[in-house]
Amino acid sequence: MNYKSIAIIVLETDEYLIPTGKFIAVDNTPYDFRHFKNVESVLKEIKGLDTAYVLKTNLAAILKDKESKRQIIVHSDRNGLVVYTPEKIEGQNISFSRDKGTLANKNEGIALEAQTLPDAIHHENFGDIILPRHSKQSYYISFTFKND
Repeated sequence: MNYKSIAIIVLETDEYLIPTGKFIAVDNTPYDFRHFKNVESVLKEIKGLDTAYVLKTNLAAILKDKESKRQIIVHSDRNGLVVYTPEKIEGQNISFSRDKGTLANKNEGIALEAQTLPDAIHHENFGDIILPRHSKQSYYISFTFKND
């Protein structure tokens, strides 16, 4: 799978993956997906993705399979996209239905989670996540599937 994101910044996290409040530019890092990059090659360089990207546009990401030409395009009005691959899956007895009961391999899947930046309640500049009593809020997230 090849992945592309418009994001130029990720959140710094501590050893428990809690955001510190600092932003890190993706320039010259494995986390720079501004141009299509093979996810598997990045995962060989780092130990899985559990990374919050700061979004500045509604186009959050494109995930494309080079061989089949299938792709998913994610748009969102949220300011964050958490990209997660299951690095620590061994010993957890997880299997996917397509595997017919065979245990899953690490990094076998990828999650693209459009959301307000994680831990926003503790960081003023991460976005407002408070929903006052009796109020309503709507957010926009779309997943477009293409096969061309």
